[in-house]
Amino acid sequence: MKDASLIGSLIQVPDYDYASLLQLVTCQEEKEIVELAILLKMKYDIVITNPPYMGRKVLPSSILHYLNQNYQYAKSELYTAFIERCLDFLVPSGYLAMLTLHTWMFIKSFSSLRKYILTHFQIKSLLHLGKNTFENLNAYNALACAFIIKKDEILILYEMKRTSERIVKFHSLAQFVSNFSDNSVSSFTVSWV
Repeated sequence: MKDASLIGSLIQVPDYDYASLLQLVTCQEEKEIVELAILLKMKYDIVITNPPYMGRKVLPSSILHYLNQNYQYAKSELYTAFIERCLDFLVPSGYLAMLTLHTWMFIKSFSSLRKYILTHFQIKSLLHLGKNTFENLNAYNALACAFIIKKDEILILYEMKRTSERIVKFHSLAQFVSNFSDNSVSSFTVSWV
């Protein structure tokens, strides 16, 4: 891939049996490329990082094009693309811990990323660190947050009864349907958390 050294770990490799391909490749340079594809396709229990920061205005056009084509939720900034990519690296029930700028939590251009996180993951911890987080920088403008996200969708059903409210958690829509297919629920609201 052209510009692979610029795009780095943001490269999304297609599904393929790279282990078998590695057995067939004889050229050392091709072996290294296949080994990189294997690493980029792996899933991890824990991912911890402080991603690079660079706004769209100063990104090389090749990275901008790649982000637009491959990062549906987080193409607005380089660091948010890393949030999306690192979430993709997780195994089910895996954890992501990051230190990032705080703008993804508030700015409208990041609303699809926020919705993606809130509908597919659990935010286990989120610290809004504020100004002067980094003593060595002119950190007044480098407002940061630190967070831990777990890859675990949970469906919560709020069942409204005449006199009380009950909260029931489900790990899948199929589990919800199988538990409530007998029409025993009169009125309810369903939300992913």
